[in-house]
Amino acid sequence: MQNTIMQGVHLIVAFPQWYLNYNLALLLKNGKTEKGESLKDVKLQFKNSNCWLSGKISKMWTNVYVNGTTNKVKFIISFAEGCMDYYDIEQVPPEKKQAKIDGLQFGFDVDLSIENLKSDKIISADVKKQVEKLLNNYGEGAVTIKQLFMDFQNAALSQYDATVTVFPDSMDASAKQMFHKYLEVYLLELKKAGGNVLGYAVNINNPGQVQDPVATFPPTSVNLVTNQYQGGSSKFDTSLDTIHYLLMTQGQSLPDIQNKYWGNYIVPGDDKLGRYGAMAISNDLFIKKYILVKTAQFVNKYWTFTNNTKSLDPQYTEKSGEFVSTTTGGKFNSSVTSGYSATAANDAYFNFSVTTTLSPVENTNKIMIKRVTDFDIKVVHWYGIKNHALNSHIKVYYHVPVAITIELIGISEGKLAVNITSKMPEPDPSAVYSDEYGWLCTGVEGGIPGWKGVGEEMEKQITKFVKLAILEGTLPKLKDEIENSLRLEPFVFPYGSQLFMRDPSFNNEGDLLIGLQYKM
Repeated sequence: MQNTIMQGVHLIVAFPQWYLNYNLALLLKNGKTEKGESLKDVKLQFKNSNCWLSGKISKMWTNVYVNGTTNKVKFIISFAEGCMDYYDIEQVPPEKKQAKIDGLQFGFDVDLSIENLKSDKIISADVKKQVEKLLNNYGEGAVTIKQLFMDFQNAALSQYDATVTVFPDSMDASAKQMFHKYLEVYLLELKKAGGNVLGYAVNINNPGQVQDPVATFPPTSVNLVTNQYQGGSSKFDTSLDTIHYLLMTQGQSLPDIQNKYWGNYIVPGDDKLGRYGAMAISNDLFIKKYILVKTAQFVNKYWTFTNNTKSLDPQYTEKSGEFVSTTTGGKFNSSVTSGYSATAANDAYFNFSVTTTLSPVENTNKIMIKRVTDFDIKVVHWYGIKNHALNSHIKVYYHVPVAITIELIGISEGKLAVNITSKMPEPDPSAVYSDEYGWLCTGVEGGIPGWKGVGEEMEKQITKFVKLAILEGTLPKLKDEIENSLRLEPFVFPYGSQLFMRDPSFNNEGDLLIGLQYKM
């Protein structure tokens, strides 16, 4: 996948032209009519007349990209050999004749636009109802080529395309007109074999009819567009042109699409890696509405303090803040929280702040979280009455960075699996530190008083605050909490019972991209 964009669409499922045509070839080879007859070796009777078409179809395929529009594909069928009966209507009375159809190729457009479908007066009300039924069912079979809108009984007449149609020279005008009628009969057989809207192009084999788990964000509406593959130096590979299912969730409408080019969702070599399609989940859904929500309670922990005049122990309440969205991720800043504690001879003042950033890493399967706790602690010892006697003090500054990586390691039955790792600065093995966690200390003011008992108390309280910052909500507890949360409530992709999903990675806009393969 290269330079992919989503333009405000929540979910995109893309399948390339080569995969559609691969399935069409399988259908032609193995498909049967409702009567159990071959779709390849055809014998068609026009209504109940004595006119027949007999022949062998050599190929049927689609051209996904249609110049000037992203709302149509071309369907093309060709005959290796055959003949057809017809009446020459230019004769009076009409004369029955026979024409060779060897090498005949016939193409027509398939309309992908639901709005065009609704307004098309040629398409029957029954077909429109069937399409509406498909559009309102986003469970099993929703992401199939059954979403391609087409009435087989009328498409040949209403959207016939002369640019991809080749009639043998021996066929006169009457024969060409009659061929349209035969094609309607054949398309009706295809309809019965695989659905009236190109349902034969991609068939889902769902062993045991396993139900899809409920998606985290179930699709609620769909539209279809085509996308032309654009390689380097303006090269085009039509086999990599794609049909895109544009899916919205939560009842939202499709945004206004400005750019007709969506990037390359399928690239050369994907087939060799077992990727026959692609799914994209928008940054807004996956990062903003799932990852930020699931991780905030752990990575955005901070503390508020109340004064304690009975001991130097800090009195605090643990809280969690919400992320604020950034371009592709989120950020959090607790601001500075301050507290005070005291005994008869000692005062302690402390200030804490926590900042967190979260963002997906482009072209990888990783999400990086960087959490930094900055705090300072000042302990004052009075050698007599407070505020009237001499005192000594020590003030220390600490900077505690923690890096957390969420790695998307795989997708099983539509459910995301993750691995969490975390890292923080390690002590220099060649250095000697006077205080526990001394390698995290960035500055010291004042000095340890001469009186041993006071010095020990100061060190004890400093260590207590350092541990609070480091261990409460950081390592290793933080890693386990995030991992358990994402495992207990994993992100569930739609259509997990139908599709193998693999190779998750993020694009430059923070959207999650996944390779697809239909289950066989």
